[in-house]
Amino acid sequence: RKLKAGILLLFLGLILGTFISPNTVTSLGALKGWFLAPLAFFAAARSVLNSPEKKEKALWSLALSGIAVAIIGVFYWTQGILTFDGRLAAFYESPNMLAMYVAPAFLIVTLSLSSKFKVKSEKLPWIVIFNFALLTFNLLLTRSLGALLGVIIVSFVFLSTRYWGKPWGKL
Repeated sequence: RKLKAGILLLFLGLILGTFISPNTVTSLGALKGWFLAPLAFFAAARSVLNSPEKKEKALWSLALSGIAVAIIGVFYWTQGILTFDGRLAAFYESPNMLAMYVAPAFLIVTLSLSSKFKVKSEKLPWIVIFNFALLTFNLLLTRSLGALLGVIIVSFVFLSTRYWGKPWGKL
């Protein structure tokens, strides 16, 4: 209930701000791109991913596509195709875009290392460790401070709540 009320207040503020803005067209574009489209994607994903199995498959699909992008990123790095300031962007316009795509894959792989990982073969943990190193390498080459800070904070919160309970009490 509190979440719905918060979302409603957020959108009322967004609509009010859009109509008060001196540049209504730009404000409408920001409203659509930053709020309405992600909310529509969330609603669609929530209706489709209605079981734990489907959610897990979707997460691993995201992780695998991030690993594929990271492999392409290594190719760009070996060819010396970097931005003017020496950061890895691969085929994205900006290193930050690459980092924002690779970061969720990094988190999925990293958190799978710390969770109850069911090993089906002896080689599987090495594959996970290799992918962890590959994604870490790409994140570091982007030098995206926002992505690195986000990954560190999410990892800390996940690990601290997993192993030490909720250190901040009820959130």
